[in-house]
Amino acid sequence: MGLLAVAESQPGSPVVEVRFDGDDDCLPIEIEGAFLRIAQEALTNARRHATAHRVVLTVTFQPSTVSLDVVDDGVGFDADAVGVRGFGLTSMRGRAKQLGGTLNIDSEPGQGSTINATIPLRPGPGTAP
Repeated sequence: MGLLAVAESQPGSPVVEVRFDGDDDCLPIEIEGAFLRIAQEALTNARRHATAHRVVLTVTFQPSTVSLDVVDDGVGFDADAVGVRGFGLTSMRGRAKQLGGTLNIDSEPGQGSTINATIPLRPGPGTAP
């Protein structure tokens, strides 16, 4: 999965850990691509704005959904005050929504941030919905 490449350390970047939870037989390419872009943007935000030292990316597979959680130990922010002004947050929401999913942000000043993208899995050919 492309998320492993995102985790490669770059000078000035936080340490990134990638975890997979559940049965990851086959992630549809469009979801993998969305998660890659969301992770890249979240890591950029963690580096530029949060001054995070550590970020954990977790992909969780459920029978009908797959989720990406990006948790950082940075300075956090007031998510309500930021709203939809930030281009990065807006693009992450758009990527999840385009695939029928959601993007939620949980952050408070001094507490780090968690970004959760959850996208439904579509049944494959020959499977019952």
